[in-house]
Amino acid sequence: MIVVLTLALLSQDSSSLALRRRVWNGLSTLERAEQHLTTRREHQADTAAARVLADVRSDLDTMVFATSWGAAELDQLRLAFPGSELLTRYAARLDERAGRPEAALAEMDRLIWRDPADAELQRTRGRLLDVVQRPREALDAYARALDLDPENDSTFRSLQGLAERLGTLDGLLDQIRRLRIRLPNSRTLADHETEVSQRLGVRR
Repeated sequence: MIVVLTLALLSQDSSSLALRRRVWNGLSTLERAEQHLTTRREHQADTAAARVLADVRSDLDTMVFATSWGAAELDQLRLAFPGSELLTRYAARLDERAGRPEAALAEMDRLIWRDPADAELQRTRGRLLDVVQRPREALDAYARALDLDPENDSTFRSLQGLAERLGTLDGLLDQIRRLRIRLPNSRTLADHETEVSQRLGVRR
């Protein structure tokens, strides 16, 4: 029994070391390739970097959210890679999961300052603002996210729900109509316009 337990602990330690090593090596590779600003636009043109990024994200998911030591290791990684937006995203996710929405929001604001055109960041900021009971700011963040990614149904649903609570569905309808001018063939936007119009009782 003692031998089996010892082998299990050694195996666990080896697995943890291997996970750490993969994360550090992957982040170093991305940094050397100047790909650590992890937006989809940058990596679509670079298959090798995209593959490394996917592997690092998978390992970070395991390390940060499925181990007892991942949060402390994330702090060390952020000291070693202070410019990594990927690690800032994970820090924000960790703060949100740990019930620290204000801290997560601060991380989001730092990321958006670097990349205000990232729809995912704007959508996440909207959710966090709603959690900390700043609904008007949340509405603005969701609206920016929809402008950046007009056919994203998740953003639309979040924005519509909040607009209903605040009594501003007419503003959402105006936004969708403006977006339809940009994307006249969008079936998604047409459906969204119909849905909001029906909720408002507006004749199209």
